[in-house]
Amino acid sequence: DVMSTEILTAWLDKDPAAALTAQAKSGWLGSRTLLAGSWQSWCGSHPEKALAFLDSPDFPASLAGKRDSLRALCLGTQLRRNFELVADHYAGLPPDKAAELLRNLGPGVATDPALREKLSQLADGSGRARDQEILQLQLVRSLQLVDPGKVKDYVDSRAVPDSVRTQAEAFVASLQKDGLPAMFDWATAHPDMEQLPDSIANGIHSWIDAQKGAASQCFSEQPASRQRDLFSVVAVAAMAQKGEDDEARELISNTADPNLRADAESRFRALKELAKATGR
Repeated sequence: DVMSTEILTAWLDKDPAAALTAQAKSGWLGSRTLLAGSWQSWCGSHPEKALAFLDSPDFPASLAGKRDSLRALCLGTQLRRNFELVADHYAGLPPDKAAELLRNLGPGVATDPALREKLSQLADGSGRARDQEILQLQLVRSLQLVDPGKVKDYVDSRAVPDSVRTQAEAFVASLQKDGLPAMFDWATAHPDMEQLPDSIANGIHSWIDAQKGAASQCFSEQPASRQRDLFSVVAVAAMAQKGEDDEARELISNTADPNLRADAESRFRALKELAKATGR
């Protein structure tokens, strides 16, 4: 309630280490918890003080794993109030922490074109291509959850930098309800790819896990190509883990590229040996 939030906010201002430690066992950082609301309230009024505390020796060592989430919650309160503070703090973080900050801020700006653009420019300014990729994929993922009808328009727009458009399109394809066919359609448009994006590989695994024998039919409908062989390597592993060994062997035998066929065979054997050793 309002009174509890005010009390905890005042405690954070007086002794943030004690307040965090005392509240850490009660639901913690879910967006609707008392602590999250109080932390954001304190950050909204005293962002510099809160951010300095996060990186100070006074921050409880036992809560080190929550530091990035707290940082994102704090800076999230400043996106519309003081974006310069967000930018300065991002610039001062180590690369891995800066990328994690973008990942955490993404959901809060997914439906706000102006803030999406600001964060995109921030990521570009870092000179690290990975930061832009992480941000854009998080924006697409978040937009898919809250307004799926606008995802394709966003990815097709100029708002998504050309440097990450392929990865964003792949991610959108991996989210489609028709699964493997949609991912094959994406791959057909990218005949020169040397390896599958992580989103496509993860999408193949998820789709095969959710289906019963449908993958073999889908593969049989695809013409022979390097893209099909790349898909087969991933699918063989997913089928082996699921116990669809006959289907996996058929895919291996139909993989035209000898190097990719050897890769698929190696993965299949390794997974079967692991299953035998662990009794699965």
